[in-house]
Amino acid sequence: QSFKSCLFIISTTRNNTQHILSQFATYDDDASVGLWLNVYNDNEEQFAITDGIVTTRTLGGKSIISSSIPGLKPTLWERATSQYTSSYEYLYFLDDDMLFDKSVFAFDQFRWLVEHTDAVMATPKIIRMEANA
Repeated sequence: QSFKSCLFIISTTRNNTQHILSQFATYDDDASVGLWLNVYNDNEEQFAITDGIVTTRTLGGKSIISSSIPGLKPTLWERATSQYTSSYEYLYFLDDDMLFDKSVFAFDQFRWLVEHTDAVMATPKIIRMEANA
């Protein structure tokens, strides 16, 4: 089986989705990454939700899974079963306030390090963007 590299899994509010999608768009040259974008406060009836999963689509060759699973992040993590994640080597759980834009986050270096050290769990260094944050 051919694996994709990494699935970014992020739970956020409806107001923050465009910011997340614009960061994900910086991976335009890498179809081996995917995004699972969960909107935990989405009460809009326009989606035909089956088991919390709304849709799977592609953006520039990259997969995007959209869902509206309410509650805390562990509720989403529990739902991240092999049905949705089996084609990825790594799952990368992010908070929605973390920047993962390739101009800020050296993802290729991080992925290389994870792959070459056979890391089971890893986290990049987190840098404060503002001195008073």
